[in-house]
Parts: sequence; C-alpha cells; structure tokens
Amino acid sequence: GLPVKVLHTPGHTPGSSCFLIGGYLFSGDTLFKNDICKLPDVAPGKAAGAQRRFVRMLKDKLLVLDDATRVCPGHGPVSTIAEEKRGNPFLSK
Repeated sequence: GLPVKVLHTPGHTPGSSCFLIGGYLFSGDTLFKNDICKLPDVAPGKAAGAQRRFVRMLKDKLLVLDDATRVCPGHGPVSTIAEEKRGNPFLSK
C-alpha cells in the first residue's frame, strides 16, 4: 500500500533507476555513501564529459529530495541526502 516513485537514473546501466518509497531512496548501484557508481567505459576523451552529465543528472533528480531522505544503496552504509550534499566529493563540487 505504499506509493513508489521511480526515478530513471541511467549511468551504471542504461536502465538504472532509483526508487523513492516514503522517506527512503533505494539507489541500487547509482549512489553510495560519499561515492557514485562506476560509469561504463566510453571512448577515450569522453569519460570526463560523461561523468559531468551523470553528476548533473544526480543533482537534478536526487539532491532535490528532502535532506532527511535516507539513501539505501545496493551495498555499503546508509546515508542521507543531506550527508551526500555535504560529504560526497562528486556531488558537493
């Protein structure tokens, strides 16, 4: 009986998605505590641009969530959106 919001977050794989259920974001292999997913290999010279676009998408889709939202990755420790804004070196730039 809980509503689930699906957030399409392609990057680790083209179909990657995160699921927002109440105050919990299930981020799978997209967002980790103080880290982001490993992006697939791209043509030489295009990796930095791909990462910039991915980080922009994460900021636009995930960092707009309530700061208290708990981030539950596919593995590793749980975090919050506020903690990622402050401590994730990829997202706090």
